[in-house]
Amino acid sequence: MANFQIVENVKIVISAELDKRTIGFPELMRLEPGSILELKRPTGENVDIYAGKVMLGNGEILVVENNLAVRVADLFYRSGVKKEEAVELAKSSGELRK
Repeated sequence: MANFQIVENVKIVISAELDKRTIGFPELMRLEPGSILELKRPTGENVDIYAGKVMLGNGEILVVENNLAVRVADLFYRSGVKKEEAVELAKSSGELRK
């Protein structure tokens, strides 16, 4: 952990993204309060969690004291591999000792 002390005070923006949608300029110009933008992600599916532009994992939306929150469900390491899978891969390859 001593190697990480140099960056422990660095601030990182974390965001939770429900979905993305591309629209054309004419549709953009028709938007007004009350307009509905349909998304492709199914109801109840987890949101994606990012640090900057890097996807960290996903989580579920919660309401905590009248505020929206995200409970982390999975964390990804090494190109989308879940944390638990990364730990198992590291153990089996000898990178991580028990």
